[in-house]
Amino acid sequence: MNNNKAAHKYKLEKVHVYREYLSYLSNLKASESLNDVIAVLKTKIGYPISDYRALELLFFLGSKNV
Repeated sequence: MNNNKAAHKYKLEKVHVYREYLSYLSNLKASESLNDVIAVLKTKIGYPISDYRALELLFFLGSKNV
């Protein structure tokens, strides 16, 4: 690892959680229900980002308003 720290056990054992997260993002993108929101967000960022990064940013921004 880059920070010279040993990986935490939970990080090594929870690969399935990350795969489920990627599947969730993929399903959201495929549903096309957020395409307009993603497109607007991508124009406002000021630099190119992927649709998946835009979805993650929406999660982050939404969590700040809860």
